[in-house]
Amino acid sequence: MGVKIVIVLFWGGTSCSFAQQGAEQSSHFTNYDEKVITSVYYFDTSNSFIFNYNLDGTNNYLEFEPNRREQIGVNLSYKFIDVSYGFSPAFLAENQDNSNSKLFTLSTRLYHKKWMQSLMFINQKGFYVSNGQAEAPFPRMRSTKIGVTTSYIFNEKFSFKTLANQKEWQSKRAGSFIPNLSMYYTNFDLNDGGDDTKSNIFLVSLAPAYFYNFVINNHVLLSGGMSTGAGFNSVDGDVSAIYEWSVSLKIGYNSDSFFTFVNLNYIDFVQDTTAQIRLNDEIATLKITAGYRFDPPKKVKEYYDKTAEKIGL
Repeated sequence: MGVKIVIVLFWGGTSCSFAQQGAEQSSHFTNYDEKVITSVYYFDTSNSFIFNYNLDGTNNYLEFEPNRREQIGVNLSYKFIDVSYGFSPAFLAENQDNSNSKLFTLSTRLYHKKWMQSLMFINQKGFYVSNGQAEAPFPRMRSTKIGVTTSYIFNEKFSFKTLANQKEWQSKRAGSFIPNLSMYYTNFDLNDGGDDTKSNIFLVSLAPAYFYNFVINNHVLLSGGMSTGAGFNSVDGDVSAIYEWSVSLKIGYNSDSFFTFVNLNYIDFVQDTTAQIRLNDEIATLKITAGYRFDPPKKVKEYYDKTAEKIGL
């Protein structure tokens, strides 16, 4: 069994954000920031790429699919701290016959009033490369992605945390227009010992989005959102336009103690056809979670409050 780590750390922002919210806002959603939240989850994510290029007047493409790893894990969160540990057991189908592949992800969201800052890090090793007729393994090939997205949530009655995690639950249906400014850096490395085996990609896009939390009843909710936008992309200095679209879906059951949900996120960046080398960049994530909330032990709460006071939270 090859053990792989997926760590998700969410630091800061939540206490400051909710301390400034009024009664009208809290009447539209319930905040569980004072609860200890534990959960188990199934997690599957990948970052795949399609390179389009012209060779002797003929359009060609290469599809880079990561040698995917499925994970299961546990999560523990309290107030501004959210830590997860996941591993890739051999009995899951995607984890068989790919012992040399690696996956590491790190993400965080920071909230301040109506602003939200999202950070992402994905490191993958092991790819299959295909041109539609033949497929070849590249077990040493690695991709590293760093992404930053700044968002503004217009409707204060809409809870994005209901969609992103289980620290809030929307009690009255609401939606919001949310523009997103994203910046990504991606590095490819074939790791084959050659002199010219790396490629650097920079991407900037602005994508208006709309999200809606549809409350079916007191315990069941359907949430989703879509975005579409454009920007520019640089592949080893070759700059061209790029178009973005994304979709996010969540269905969940919630009570003050027990919760469970399924969350799907997909982002696709499609490069303009005028570029010499075109890159289509896809990020897909599926997460299935079940968890339990409870009041923190008295000593834990006292220790946290003293520590938070010392560091100025």
